[in-house]
Amino acid sequence: VIDPFNKFLDRKRSLQKSVAAYCERRTPLSWKEMARDVWSMTQPHEVQQYHALLLKYKIPLDARAEKFFGRSLQSSIDVARKKRFSLQKFRRIAIFDQLTQAYSRYQYYLKCKEVLANYERRGKTFSLLSLDIDFFKSFNDTYGHAVGDTVLRFVAETIRRTIRKNDFLFRVGGEEFMVLLTETNHEQAIIVAGKVLRSVEQSSLKMMAEENAKAIIVKDESKRRDRITISIGVAEFVRDGKDLLTL
Repeated sequence: VIDPFNKFLDRKRSLQKSVAAYCERRTPLSWKEMARDVWSMTQPHEVQQYHALLLKYKIPLDARAEKFFGRSLQSSIDVARKKRFSLQKFRRIAIFDQLTQAYSRYQYYLKCKEVLANYERRGKTFSLLSLDIDFFKSFNDTYGHAVGDTVLRFVAETIRRTIRKNDFLFRVGGEEFMVLLTETNHEQAIIVAGKVLRSVEQSSLKMMAEENAKAIIVKDESKRRDRITISIGVAEFVRDGKDLLTL
């Protein structure tokens, strides 16, 4: 098995030898020689290191090599930017639920481990709210999945506006959310839960009025909704359970 780090060091030493050899001669570096060096490289940073060494040791270039130098450097920069953008995109997908922009289920477990460690070090308690949208399936059945997605985004945004900035909202299932309330006891968590319940229900009246106005055909009129309601469970660490599974 080839060690990637040692392979990188070998390529770097080879690159330095090539540039050192160019230093010992007086003729300018041709574009063919430069192309041979650049085309043997597999990573954008290798091309950039190569260019940096040429500039550092003031290696003379012929006219065609000058043009190739600029094009290859710009190309390596463009590739590096695309890679960085892709990494940022994949990182965001891993952290956030793409529909609601709440934190993902995986982040829920990571964050809970953090607050558990904080409790062990400093004794800072925390509470969890378990939220579920009531009769969510009826939104999809009555209005269609597009409205169901709108409801999920609306509920997530309303919860975010209601909780504090140092609290965390996670989407852990289809219509299921968890809220981590840092440094919050059971009584305080119940107050927050009440605020969230009222905020979602009251804020949804206007939205559902608009959706009902747009829904020309509804198969079952008894399923027509005029508001969104949620159910919330409240648990405080230690008081209601000493591990995440119990909570």
